[in-house]
Amino acid sequence: LALEGIVRAGGRAVGGAVVAIGGASGTRTAKSGPDGEFSFAGLAEGRYALRAIHDNDAAYLDGVMVATGDGGSGVLTVELLPATSVGGRLRERGGKPIAGGEVTLAEAAGAPPPRSTTTDNEGNFRFAAVLPGSYALGAHADGFYPAEPKTVRVGKTAASVELRLDPGAIVEGRVIDERAQPVADAAVEVSGEAPDGT
Repeated sequence: LALEGIVRAGGRAVGGAVVAIGGASGTRTAKSGPDGEFSFAGLAEGRYALRAIHDNDAAYLDGVMVATGDGGSGVLTVELLPATSVGGRLRERGGKPIAGGEVTLAEAAGAPPPRSTTTDNEGNFRFAAVLPGSYALGAHADGFYPAEPKTVRVGKTAASVELRLDPGAIVEGRVIDERAQPVADAAVEVSGEAPDGT
């Protein structure tokens, strides 16, 4: 199945908007053409979430139905609205900034997947074009426990958030066979329980 739509702002078509859709067929990304139109082909029937971003404007639609016959959305109109930004700093528990960490921002559980960005040398991060609402903000970096998602409420003005990570332990070892010979390319997994029970 296919989903076709048009991105508008103030009643005018918007070209070059980044449109992401996620759901039963995974995640797809496209850009709107000069006439604001976009399309996604080869979608399975089901419910999808859609995000569109252009400069500092954004739109988010949850519950977009793709179905055969009259059950689908037809040509979907996506109206961009003025948005703000979410920024902040990622630090170690002791206060030192963490460079190169990944910070994610999600409207809700499910799809499309969270937006992500990498922190700079001072641990700073920023997401532009964020609509007012409630978001889950998470972070992870090499050598640290991933942060549990933090709920952030965004209003009409820019939001600033500080995230902290605890250093993680390192598990090292060697995989050998029954003759004590090294085994290359073995898949190794580790599981356990954190102090908070997770």
